[in-house]
This record gives sequence, C-alpha cells and structure tokens, in this order.
Amino acid sequence: MSGPQDESEPRAVSSEAALISVCAALGAARACGPLSKAEASLLRRARQLPRPSAETLSRLIAEIRAGGDPLGEAFCVVRPGTRRRSLGAFYTVEGIVTAMASWVLARNPDIIIDVGCGSGRFAAAVRRLGFGGETIAIDIDPLATVMTRANLTVLGHRHATVVHGDLLRLSLADSRRGRTAFIGNPPYVRHHTLRPEAKRWAQKSGDALGVQVSGLSGLHALFVLAIAGLSRPGDLGCLITAAEWLDVGYGSALRTLFAQHLGCVRLDIGDPRTSAFGDAMSTAAIVSWEVGYSDAVSMRETRDLKTLRALTGGRAISRDTLTRSSRWRDLLHPRPHRDGLVPLGTYARVHRGIATGANGFFILSRDEAIIRELGGHVRPCVTRAHQVLSSGGVVRADKLDHVLLEVQDAADHDRALRSYLAEGIRHRVHERYLCEHRNPWWRLGGGPPPPIVATYMARQAPMFATNPDRCRIVNVLHGIHFREEVGEDIATTLVVWLNNHRDTLTGGRTYHGGLRKFEPRELEAILVPPLHELDARRVK
Repeated sequence: MSGPQDESEPRAVSSEAALISVCAALGAARACGPLSKAEASLLRRARQLPRPSAETLSRLIAEIRAGGDPLGEAFCVVRPGTRRRSLGAFYTVEGIVTAMASWVLARNPDIIIDVGCGSGRFAAAVRRLGFGGETIAIDIDPLATVMTRANLTVLGHRHATVVHGDLLRLSLADSRRGRTAFIGNPPYVRHHTLRPEAKRWAQKSGDALGVQVSGLSGLHALFVLAIAGLSRPGDLGCLITAAEWLDVGYGSALRTLFAQHLGCVRLDIGDPRTSAFGDAMSTAAIVSWEVGYSDAVSMRETRDLKTLRALTGGRAISRDTLTRSSRWRDLLHPRPHRDGLVPLGTYARVHRGIATGANGFFILSRDEAIIRELGGHVRPCVTRAHQVLSSGGVVRADKLDHVLLEVQDAADHDRALRSYLAEGIRHRVHERYLCEHRNPWWRLGGGPPPPIVATYMARQAPMFATNPDRCRIVNVLHGIHFREEVGEDIATTLVVWLNNHRDTLTGGRTYHGGLRKFEPRELEAILVPPLHELDARRVK
C-alpha cells in the first residue's frame, strides 16, 4: 500500500469527482476494453474539473508501480463507509493480495479473473508479479472499474479487459483455452439486502449444481456459486471471504461447493482476534482450490493474515473428513473428549428471546408503565446481557428497571391500554416489519418465560442465570426451556455447573476481536452432566 502523504502536500483526491479526474488523467479511458455507459458518463464529468498537476500524477504513478493502491485508498476515504458497505466493498490489504496472487500464478493459469475487482488490487498484483496473459476484472460499481482501468493502464497491462457488470451474469466462451483462475475478495453483503431476483438466481443455480442454497446466504456465497457454474476441470481459484460460512448452517452450500465441486486444496483461517479487512468486524478465511483435486486439504490458522507471506503449510485434513464435517474450524481445534457428558439439547431447547420489532414502544421503564397506568399489562424484562453477566447466577424481577408490554387478548384492553396502542398506531409502530407480520400487531407471543437465561454474544463464554421470577427476555439473550418439568433446585445446580465450567465450553463461532456468538442450536450442543448426576450432587 502507499505510504502516508506528506502533511505539507495538499491532498490530491478530496472527492469522488476528483478521483474520477485523476483516473481519467492516468488513462482510464484508453485501455482495457470498451467503456460502459456509466463509466463513460463518469469520465465525461472529469473534463469539467481541473487536470491534476504533473507532480501529482508522477507521484501516483510511482506509488502504483511500487505496489501501492493510492486510488483505492482515496476511494475508501472519499466514499462514506455506509455507501461502500451497501455494495460489500471491503478492500484487502497488500500482503494478503500478494500471497494469494503468488499461489495462483504458481499454477500457471492462462486466464485470470478478478471477481468484484474494486480498484483492481488482485489484477494489478498478478501483473506486477509478471503475468502477461489475459486478465478480466469485473465489478458492478462503475467508479471501481474506472479505478481498475487506471491502475492497469499505468502498469502497462495490454491483455486486460475491465467489465462494468455483475459476475452473476458473466458468461465465458466455451471455446476458451487453458486454465482459468478466479481470484479476489467477493463483496460481503448480507442476505437481508439482496434483491429477490438475486435470491431466485441462487436457488436456480444451486439446483443446477445439486447444492441446496439457504435463503440466509450472502452475496459472497452467490459469487462462489457463479464461479462454480463457470468453472471447468483444471480451473482454479483463490478467494478471501468472511469466515462465518465455515461453521454455520447457511454455510453448508459453500462447504459443499469447495469440498466437492471446486476441489479445495487449502484453507487459511485468520485468528478471530484479528481482522483482515480495515472496516469490517469479521474474521477472514482464504480458500484455494483446483477443480478435480481430491486429495487431503491443508488447513492452517494464521495469527494475523495481514502479515501473511505465503499460502503454505498447515495440517492435512482428509477429503472425507472435510465433506462430513459441518464445522470446519473445529477440524483445527477438535473438542476434547469428555466421558459421561451429554449435549444440553438432550434435556432442553434453546430459543432466542422475544424480538419486538419496536423496542422503544414495547419496552418501558417501570416509572413510565406506572404513569401510563399499564401495570396490569407488563412483565419485568431482562433487556441487557450485562444484567445476566452481573447477576451472580440469578436474575430477579426487583433488580430489573424495565418491563415488557404483554397483551394476549383484546378483551384485556382497558382505557389506558387502548390509549397506548392508539399512540403506537399514530407513530406507525404497527407498520414496522415484525409488527406488520404479527396478527394482531401488538401480541408478542414467545411462549412461557424460560427457567434459565444465557448470554450468547460477548468477548467471553456464555454466562447463565436462573430466572425464578419468570421474567421475560428480549432477543439479546437466549432462554433455556427444559423438555420435561424439573425443579428449581436442578436448574440452579445446572447453572452453577455451567458457570463454573465456562472456560471449557466449546462451540459457537468467533468473530473479529474475540467476539464469541452461540446460536440456539450451538448452545444446545454444549456438553453437560446428565441431570440425574446433577441431582445426586445436589443431594450430597
């Protein structure tokens, strides 16, 4: 990456318009294939701005040729993070790019495709490392492709084509010769914001490959689907993605694609306490493959991917083990065998707390509930994980400062409640997404309150507490519900055991900074003593 700019020198790029002007001056329109209408429109805007100085251009050219990406760095400054995140634009640091590019080039590809190219860091890296063959760089953002054109023009890449378009719609000639390599950092966009047509495409593409695709899959998973559909025997690739797919249910499609369809060769996983992306709280994984490869897979956890030098080494994991496993990270950290313990799910179901869809309406302070005369329609509620972490293993109603509106029947509506619900309608609470999908909108449901509550996301293992007053919990916590009725004494003994063994609990997933998260099924999988043994210990 480029070094810091001298404080005495005015910043060359202070806006997107200025960035476009710099790209135009560097020759973005002169090479790398025809411009799209959107790209041409951006570059026309550049004509209305002063041309960057010769000194500025010379400095930028020197930085690009030396291995930096001043255009991409400027883009990350002038475009707000919220806008970049909407397109999944999280840029990859230089050391990772170089290591991935070196791995790909060592396998002598004939064509290299930079998927979701951004400013073209991967396409530029393979060029600097001596690749002179056909390179295709594709991105849906026209400013990204204009930056890539500028970078590759400066590097003198004569066989590069930059495509402003969607990888999901890319087609490659069946007559292409040799091996095609796919490289890059697919955009990280969560499933919530994917267009319906993208989800339909994913289902159709998954069906064609015989892979079941979860509706919770993000855009990076769809990119892997597209690559699998474009690949032929002998093709290869190297991608860096958020690592969550290694262990979660909705990552099964990616695990199947990499293990069985694409031929995973190696997997380099970042330490959960570090991040490979500058502004994303996510652990990263680099997956490398060759279509047709079927031997053991090399797996390695790297303390800091940012200091990565090469994709080498690691523990050999058999293909059969990889295919059977639903939690790939555990293959590097196998759970210790503990005789006599059983999954918590043997005795209990775990459910997330109530999602109100409008906490500001449904959660009230005790004083507000009294003032509004809603005392008969509320129940004490645990609203923060800290209330469990600091509870000493028992949450009590009289220690809670908030209550939850709990109305089950329209017949319960007295004057005060009718007035409060009418106020909610005036503020359009009933039109919120979750409220709109409840009938009636004010009935939260959620079943009986749980006898045990647990934290599930913190920079520490889960903490457990009994809930003898049967307070409600919201969705920052999990509730543990016994499958068969047990006494409070058994619940208390189980909570004591769990909290005394927190440091030995395995499972869940770990994000950047050591943030651990347990989904309900993952919490059900933790190992506990049989309840009859707990009862015997209590009696003793």
